Amino acid sequence: MLKEMPFISENLNQNGLKEGDFISFRPFLSKSKEICLNRTCIDFVTEDVLEQETDVKFAKVLDSVGGESLFLRIEVLKTMGQKGHEFDRYFVKALKGGPFVLNGNLVFSSFLERGDCLEIGHNKLEFKKNIRSLNMSSQKKLIQENLKAIKSPLSILVEGETGTGKTSLAKQIHETSARFGKFVHLNLAAFSPNLLESELFGHSKGAFTGATADKKGAIEEAKYGTLFIDEIDSLPLEIQLKLLLFLDDHIVRPVGSNKSIQVDVRLIFSSGKPLEDLVCQGKMRKDFFFRITTGVGFKLPSLRDDTSLIRSFCQYYGVNHQVSIHHKLIEFYETMPWPGNYRQLKSHLDLKCVISKSTKLIFDQTDESLIKSSSSLTNIDQDFKEDESLELNKLNYVRAMYFKYNQDYKKTATALKVSEKSVRRYIKDLTA
Repeated sequence: MLKEMPFISENLNQNGLKEGDFISFRPFLSKSKEICLNRTCIDFVTEDVLEQETDVKFAKVLDSVGGESLFLRIEVLKTMGQKGHEFDRYFVKALKGGPFVLNGNLVFSSFLERGDCLEIGHNKLEFKKNIRSLNMSSQKKLIQENLKAIKSPLSILVEGETGTGKTSLAKQIHETSARFGKFVHLNLAAFSPNLLESELFGHSKGAFTGATADKKGAIEEAKYGTLFIDEIDSLPLEIQLKLLLFLDDHIVRPVGSNKSIQVDVRLIFSSGKPLEDLVCQGKMRKDFFFRITTGVGFKLPSLRDDTSLIRSFCQYYGVNHQVSIHHKLIEFYETMPWPGNYRQLKSHLDLKCVISKSTKLIFDQTDESLIKSSSSLTNIDQDFKEDESLELNKLNYVRAMYFKYNQDYKKTATALKVSEKSVRRYIKDLTA
């Protein structure tokens, strides 16, 4: 522990790791993840340390190879500059498990810089400057405006179309909350109904055919952390009742067990469908509906609802992938419906990057095909109207030609062999 305020020159301080920067965390046996530095202390520990130590702060679990116990703490320290200015700097130190490797050198402690690479027990941490603020700004604003609720133990409901960033928001809520356990993501649609109870609540050995050992459910796995239950609209009625009872007392009983367990866990639910419709259809219990909708709730807008999100995401993507997206191409994207939202937009830009021979992205054939697919997908849940189909095809064709000729009304009109006035009328209809 440093007893005196360390001295750091202003020049060295400029490249220091700062609040809002990112840690790319790559455990040896688990999936990689990115962690935003939005707190003053983060501990990286192995499972045994997490269970034994009482001084663990906001924790991320390191994979242990060979049974070693590891405890790494990253925290903010005050430093003094040449002119007497104070700076907040992130400092890393090993509290258990010996030295770690920082940029190829064995050390026990060090101030952290952007670009540093740290290895400890086959786990790897890389420290990066935040270049994602454009993409995350709307969600960060949402979190800041509801900080008191997010730091409370209340459950949260996140609603939005597919691809609007529900999982991303859930992770940010967990990172911002005061919870030091794991973030566990359970997508209900990925499991058959007869397995969901076991996945949620766990089971004991012999509870059913194939249950050869005790198994922790997602609720217990997320103890002291956050359980993100994705696509809550897929939950069967009988399990809705059991989850409702858990929300009341936070007591879970694994399938086939006669023992109950008290679990401290924060629940975040998400839905891509209007839950009121499910209640009317008899697919969701009224008491369960009221329980999860009367608490904290967020509704994420689609890209159609807020086209400024399209522009900010394109700017973020360009910075993150080192490509330049032409401003007229972004304007074209702002006219598209994007039924798959961020997920569809990102996949489309990924495709353009792969097939493009340049780092400058402009309107091409991939964007022409996007018009056709987006039009059909947007209307997939709507009643088909024969008298509008021809007009819709005309609009889409004019749009494709308009962007193909760099949004030049005169050239578009010449290619289509119509008047410039007609092109302007069609484009006006598209953007109305």
